[in-house]
Amino acid sequence: MSMRILLINNLYKPYARGGAERITELSAEALKKKGHEIALLTTLPYFKKEKNPDFKTYYIKSFYRDLGEIPTFLRLFWHVFDIFDLRSYFYVRKILKKEKIDLAITHNLKGIGFLVPRAIQAQKIKHVHTLHDIQLIYPSGLMFYNEEKKIDGFFAKIYAFFSRVFFNSPEAIIAPSQWLLDLHANKGFFKHSKKIVLLNPIKIEHNIRNKNYDVFRFLFVGQIEDHKGYAILIKAFQKIKSPNSELVVIGDGSKMENLKKMANGNDKIKILGRKNKEEVLNLMLNSDCLIVPSLCYENSPTVIYEALANGLPVLGSNIGGIPELIRDKNFLFAPSEDELTRKMEWAIENKDNLKIEPPKFVSASEYVDWISKIL
Repeated sequence: MSMRILLINNLYKPYARGGAERITELSAEALKKKGHEIALLTTLPYFKKEKNPDFKTYYIKSFYRDLGEIPTFLRLFWHVFDIFDLRSYFYVRKILKKEKIDLAITHNLKGIGFLVPRAIQAQKIKHVHTLHDIQLIYPSGLMFYNEEKKIDGFFAKIYAFFSRVFFNSPEAIIAPSQWLLDLHANKGFFKHSKKIVLLNPIKIEHNIRNKNYDVFRFLFVGQIEDHKGYAILIKAFQKIKSPNSELVVIGDGSKMENLKKMANGNDKIKILGRKNKEEVLNLMLNSDCLIVPSLCYENSPTVIYEALANGLPVLGSNIGGIPELIRDKNFLFAPSEDELTRKMEWAIENKDNLKIEPPKFVSASEYVDWISKIL
């Protein structure tokens, strides 16, 4: 039966920058193909005008996309406003009535407001929420290795209390990792919701990798930020004894200049900056191992999906939801410089047998079918 569905995520193309935006996009396309009527709600950065042409889209002006440029003390007030944003509450209620929505699917709500679930519930509309990180538990959405106690601090507990109350219990909660679902359950979230662990949707492509062991190529794809572990990666690679190896770094971020300083003088480190999807795929097909050296507890990194789907082995930090994707312990490491160096040397030594079994991925069509099943 055809439904009128509203998808809500705090960012969407052309301002997308992460996995949640890609999942929202794939879901919207798959739902449309199944005959549903789709509308979107997202943020529009202040002083920007470019909008999404693919679907009927509603916008809320927000500083969210550029939050990192706001001074820390002002961010605190922003987070408080975001939790209690009555503007968004009434705007969402208006959209729900205007579009006669049957189902709301929410993703990341930072920048749109944590009162949105209450607006949905007030209209007695079915609600499915997908978890992507810990932003309901901790404002930054990040929990760092060896700093786990921060999410249990006094102000963090107050923040999580209001998040828990405002979200209440949607009909269904989807999480790509058991780790993330369990963490929220342990904090008292979603007591009466149906819950399911479901990998994020991915487009499966059958490509052939071009192995060339004259040089063993390590690849990093991600934001150049502290929590992504770029610093321990550079230091670890510089300790490798094998002369026939190189590190290719794809991505951009606020720490790019520091990355360049750390790599200065090492011609085996290639810093390529931001690349489009086709260029990233080509580099994956011409590399020998992807490195995911995250210092924060990630949920289910999209880059790991893309690598494993194309037969590229992955070395990843043994924290968060990463071990649920990289299920072979030989490819996991404690997020430290020395541990990563050992794993990279192990990968080079075992290059002829470097293979990892991917998890069972789901297509966008299968993903939205699961949503229907759990309602």
